[in-house]
Amino acid sequence: MQTSRMSASFLAVAAFSCAASAGWTVTHLHPEGASLSTAGGVKGAMQVGFVHDDATHRPRARLWSDAAGSIVVLHPVGAFSSSASGTDGVRQVGAVQYSGSGPHATIWTGTANSLVDLHPAGAVSSQANSISGNQQVGLARFGSFDHAGYWTGTAASWVDLHPTTHRFSIAWGGRGGQQTGFTYSQNFIPHAALWTGTAASWVDLHPATAALGSEAYHSDGVQQVGFTYEDDGSTYNAALWNGTAGSYANLNPVGATFSEASDVDAGVQVGYATIDSVERAGLWRGTRESWTDLSQYLSEEYGTSRAAGVDVDGDVIRVLGWAYNVPAQRQEAVLWTFSPCDSIDYNLDGLFPDTQDIADFLLCFSGGACPNPDVDFNNDDLFPDTADIGALLRVFGGGLCAE
Repeated sequence: MQTSRMSASFLAVAAFSCAASAGWTVTHLHPEGASLSTAGGVKGAMQVGFVHDDATHRPRARLWSDAAGSIVVLHPVGAFSSSASGTDGVRQVGAVQYSGSGPHATIWTGTANSLVDLHPAGAVSSQANSISGNQQVGLARFGSFDHAGYWTGTAASWVDLHPTTHRFSIAWGGRGGQQTGFTYSQNFIPHAALWTGTAASWVDLHPATAALGSEAYHSDGVQQVGFTYEDDGSTYNAALWNGTAGSYANLNPVGATFSEASDVDAGVQVGYATIDSVERAGLWRGTRESWTDLSQYLSEEYGTSRAAGVDVDGDVIRVLGWAYNVPAQRQEAVLWTFSPCDSIDYNLDGLFPDTQDIADFLLCFSGGACPNPDVDFNNDDLFPDTADIGALLRVFGGGLCAE
């Protein structure tokens, strides 16, 4: 049965997740037989990253759709290595390397054979780090120096964003017509950077307190996130900007010795913080006090974890990253999903959207047989409550959990 974007995520939850708390579920994307997996690009029900799944232990680009079993191989035949780092929900970007050459920026459309080489003329190496709309953001190396830039679908479309007054520059991400990254000044101090399509549009986001450096990793078109390296050299602080150096906000949670923010979407920032000597994936909503530790939803065999990507789709939040499996001694790709409502597969038969779920829910609600005793669909701790019926019908129809 065909499923919608929202219902597809719930299928993964039912089959591959361990419920941790009302609203949050964890989906383990690590494929069977792999020695390592990592993921960082997410849009809707699509996630990208790479795995080590053969004796060479080289990275090979992969695509998921909310479940480990959904994995698609993007690694082209004959390539030495490959990785995927960003997606817009339809296309994927990253880099592919063949023996005897540097990596080439690449765009795919769901299959290995769909590969388009974005490598600009004259470059030694290149990589695409994110994609939004018709823009692919990344970098290309000319001679010995990296240049930030972007493409619009072809190698010939390369736009060089590098400010000529700096030694080199890198663009990590960007949405909404913005590009974010950093530039290296002549004194070798990295400065967080923001562009809006041209080298002349470069904005220095480096705050005065960050004497030892700063970097911006991503933008949602309004906010930019990254980290600052403070004056005393003792800590990295997760950072949030709103387009200027003066707008800098320190997101480092109280008690954390290090933190970085790696992605932002619709006012939700994700990354990690080191607390009690352990890296912990987490998210913020604009302030250091809003920190939520996502590692608490992992099972006990997992140690360190990081969040690398976020997508906010209505009232559903997907956070993509990885966690270290201590007994297995390997890094594994992980997807955290928040929804205020339960799965629309109420009767747990694996079929949805399916009107039988509505019929079974109403039967249980009215005192009849219950294939699933949980009728608090909207998780507001009030049940039986007609608001649960309304929420179920809205989500079933592709709407939001809340009115």
